[in-house]
Amino acid sequence: MKCIFVSDLHGNLNCFRKLFKVIENEKPDGVFIGGDILPNHFSVKGDIKDFLEEEFFNPIKKVRKITGKNIHFFVIMCNDDPRIFEEIFKEKDKNKIINYVHLKTVKF
Repeated sequence: MKCIFVSDLHGNLNCFRKLFKVIENEKPDGVFIGGDILPNHFSVKGDIKDFLEEEFFNPIKKVRKITGKNIHFFVIMCNDDPRIFEEIFKEKDKNKIINYVHLKTVKF
């Protein structure tokens, strides 16, 4: 089983794009995102929901399509991720885009 762990992306577009390139090349079974995902409001043009959709959730769908693999993404927020955005992650968990694992156990 091959896995990747990353944290502290802080909304850095370069880091997000490099991560998805690594995922595309390595084709892991699981990707663990250990928080500090979101940019601060000074470093993103537009809104956080749009940022997440374009730079995180859409690339997840795309990398699954490219690799032909249902790569599991396990996500937790951290101290630099304002809790106000937690509902976005919970919604994507319900839609099976990610596994939002805050305060829960998930089989893998």
